[in-house]
Amino acid sequence: MKTEWLRKTIADFDPYFVAPIAEKHVINANENYLNVLTIPGVKEELIQALDTFRPQIYPKPMSDDIREALADYIGAKPENFIVGNGGDEMITYLLGTFLDPGDQILIHSPTFDMYELGAETLGASAIKVKDLPGYRRDQKGLLEAVRSTPGIVMIDEIDLFLHPHWQQHVLQDLQNAFPRMQFIVTTHSPFIVQSVDSQNVIALDSQNAPISPNNRGIEEILACEMGMQGMLRSKAYRTKQELAKKYFELVKAGKSGETETEEVKKKLNELELEAGLLHDPAYEAFLKLNRGKL
Repeated sequence: MKTEWLRKTIADFDPYFVAPIAEKHVINANENYLNVLTIPGVKEELIQALDTFRPQIYPKPMSDDIREALADYIGAKPENFIVGNGGDEMITYLLGTFLDPGDQILIHSPTFDMYELGAETLGASAIKVKDLPGYRRDQKGLLEAVRSTPGIVMIDEIDLFLHPHWQQHVLQDLQNAFPRMQFIVTTHSPFIVQSVDSQNVIALDSQNAPISPNNRGIEEILACEMGMQGMLRSKAYRTKQELAKKYFELVKAGKSGETETEEVKKKLNELELEAGLLHDPAYEAFLKLNRGKL
């Protein structure tokens, strides 16, 4: 074979070699040690399926039927599953999806050679951390390898599914765990914004305040960086407030008893019946007094 036509990353390493297994007892050579045909009913169902099998039809490459059955079994969606023909294919899918030339993967050693081989095929490389005696994972070694690896991590909506307490320190936790990584994140949480300095915040549709977010309150951040000025109360509250304001303006203008004033008065009465006007007894009493209800 003329290797000059090959990519350098392919031509430079030896082909994958499966060593023959001559030992009498083998712990695990990645075979499926379960004979599925011994499961009651499986053999019979397989024979029945062969009666309707049409080998001339190109099979579904994404194994749609299996993914739909798995999704139905555990209550998930078919797109949450990927099905492959053995570990080699699944590893190829995984590496091919996420690795670019120059990237690195972290693996323990010894392990399945296809992780390193697949990475090198794509122009990436593997960082290997040797197992401890007894094939125990060297957790400290793995962590140190991660901590010493530079890179850029992008996380969209980092606050999703996190309790506000966790949101307040998740960025610092990541920086402590991976000191050589740069994290670029997006968020709609004022708790995330509050956990960093001004120099680390880019507000796309509002502005940064002169005082660092980590020295200000949540409502201040909502009003400034989050662009929520005038909207810190609920929409229902603001609607009630606007009605009350409009009613007082009409009364002050000497329009008591007119149609517009009566319509606003009617809406205020309806809101009181629904859930209380502003949940402020003194203010509600004041409004009722001005509408002649006391």
